[in-house]
Amino acid sequence: DPALFSHGAMVGDVVSDNAAGAGIIHLKVTSGFNRFARMEDIEAALDWVIENAETFNVAAVNVSMGFGDVNHEVATALSDEFQILKSEGVVTVVAAGNGGLQNNVEGINVLAANSNVIAVGAATKEGDAAGFSQKGQLLDVYAQGQDVAVDLPKFYRGEMEVDGTSFAAPQVAAAVAVAQEAALSHWGREMSPHEFEYLMTSTATDDIDGTAMLSVDAMLAAIQVGYDYIA
Repeated sequence: DPALFSHGAMVGDVVSDNAAGAGIIHLKVTSGFNRFARMEDIEAALDWVIENAETFNVAAVNVSMGFGDVNHEVATALSDEFQILKSEGVVTVVAAGNGGLQNNVEGINVLAANSNVIAVGAATKEGDAAGFSQKGQLLDVYAQGQDVAVDLPKFYRGEMEVDGTSFAAPQVAAAVAVAQEAALSHWGREMSPHEFEYLMTSTATDDIDGTAMLSVDAMLAAIQVGYDYIA
């Protein structure tokens, strides 16, 4: 509920700020303002997306939640859904997690540790890894996740800044929508999830310890000149 300034409202606002005009479907998987979601409810939400992706022209799924700290792929109740979404052309983006300061070893959120999703870490405005961001060999890309501006609810005025990989991930989801629109305009077709990820990583103008930093401008420039892709 945007009027209540919920976590979901802030995530949605980040998408709106980075993909103006994109439609957003919120799928509620928590009770009230509970910080915890049941896996079966997240799974049900993803099943709804699978059933309705074509009807609503879904470009991307954003999952700004998770748990744990692993540096290897993990099978969960969501693995089948992640695989089906990718096979149907939907890009799934998952926040890497905010336990970077507490964890003794590198690793990312269990839900992000899946080869069928894009795992997103948080960077600072200066282009460094945010201290709280989880990271590791399974991390796919960084986006700004520290001091991210979000609009205050309607009965306030202005913006506030928030931190978290929860707010880095929707920037990548928004980039999917923007890049797919550009691909459709310039090529007459949309990209596969594999093509999008290749474009995202290969056109990155900066990196953090070898992991690409999201650059939407570079992606759009590549699309306009007719980029060559790995099949």
